[in-house]
Amino acid sequence: MPTEEKGVKPLVSIIMPAYNAERYLEECLASVEGQTYRNLEMIFVDDGSTDGTLRIARDHAARDERITVLTQQNQYAGVARNNGMAKANGDYLLFLDSDDIFEPDMVERLVARAEATEADVTMCRSSSFDEETGETKPIDHALCKVDLDRVYENGELDDILFQFCSGWAWDKLYRADFARATGLSFQPLRTTNDAFFVFVSLALASSIAFVDACCVRHRSGNSASLEGSRSKSADNALIAMRSIGEELQKRGIYRRYKRSYFNWIVNFSIWNVYTLAGDARRQYVAKLLEVLPADFAEEVDPDYYYEAIDGEVAAFIREDEIDSIAHAIDVELELRWRREEMEVIGRRLAELSGCDEELRSILESRTYKVGKAIMAVPCAIKDALTPKKTKQD
Repeated sequence: MPTEEKGVKPLVSIIMPAYNAERYLEECLASVEGQTYRNLEMIFVDDGSTDGTLRIARDHAARDERITVLTQQNQYAGVARNNGMAKANGDYLLFLDSDDIFEPDMVERLVARAEATEADVTMCRSSSFDEETGETKPIDHALCKVDLDRVYENGELDDILFQFCSGWAWDKLYRADFARATGLSFQPLRTTNDAFFVFVSLALASSIAFVDACCVRHRSGNSASLEGSRSKSADNALIAMRSIGEELQKRGIYRRYKRSYFNWIVNFSIWNVYTLAGDARRQYVAKLLEVLPADFAEEVDPDYYYEAIDGEVAAFIREDEIDSIAHAIDVELELRWRREEMEVIGRRLAELSGCDEELRSILESRTYKVGKAIMAVPCAIKDALTPKKTKQD
C-alpha cells in the first residue's frame, strides 16, 4: 500500500554530486531547500572540488539539518552518486545535478504520482536554459513517444526503451527498494556515467509512471561542465554502451531490447560524432567498431532502424568505413536541419504574404537561399553521402 495512504509522507533522499560548482550552487541548493515537499534529506557529495563548492555546501548544511555533506577525492559523479546512495535512508531516491534548477513542487509531484501508481520509476518533463543566451525551451527528446497519463508495465516499452527518454538520472524518481534490489550502480566514468544505471534499471522496472509537468530546468551552454568538454573522454560513451549490452545479456533480456538498443547505439553515435571536435570524432568511430555487439552486422534491413539516417549510418558502420561514417553524419544532419529551417520559413512566408518588407528580408537571407538550393537538387544527397575515392583507396 502506498505510504501516503497510511497518512505518512515517505522520506525522499536527494543525492547531489558536485565538482567546482560554486558559480551555480547557491541557486541550485535554494531550489531544493525551497521544495514544497518537506520530508526529504539531501546527501551532498563533494567530488574533490578545488573552488568554494564544499564551503557553500557546508554553510547550507549548518542552516538546514536535512543536508548531509560527504567528501571524496575526484572520482567523478558516478562514484559520488554511489557513495550518496549507500548513505541514503529514503523510501525514494532522486539524483540531481548541482548546476540545474528544480521547480518548487518537483518532489511533491513526483512522489504523489509514484505513491498513486506504485511505480518503480517516475519521470517528469524538463526544459533547458542556455547559460549564454538565457533562452529556455522544452527538452522534447527527454520524454517522448509515450502517453504521460498511463502507467507502463514491464514489456510494454521494449521496442522504444532507449528512445522514449534520455539516459540521464536527474528527471527520474526511483523507489529505493527497487533500485537496491537491481544491484545496479553508476559507472566510475568522467562522462556518460549514468546511462548504464538509467537504461538497465528501466529495463528491469516492473512499472514506469510520468508527471506531465516540466519540473527541471537543465543548464546548457556551460563550457566549464563535463558535458561541455566531452572530447576529453569521448570513449566513456562507448564504455557505457558496451556495458549496457553486456548487462542485458547477463540478465537474459538482451533479445527483448535488442532492436531498441541497436537503434540507440547508432543514434547516440551520430550525436557523439557530430558534436565531438578534432581527432576525438575519428577516435570515437574507430573505437565504436571495436565495441559493437557481435550480432550488430546481422541486422542489414534498413527498416530495422527507426530513422532513415540511422539505417544509412548503420550500413557504413557494418562496412567499417570510418571516414564515410563521419562524412555521412555531417551531410545528412546538415540537410535535415536546413529542411527544418525551410519549413519554418515556409510557414512564416504564408503568414507574411502581405508584409512586403519582411518578406523581402526572408527571401534574401542566406538560410533561404541555401535551403532552396538543397531542395532543388535532391540527388546531391546521394552524391554527398558517397565518399570520394583517394589515392590511398
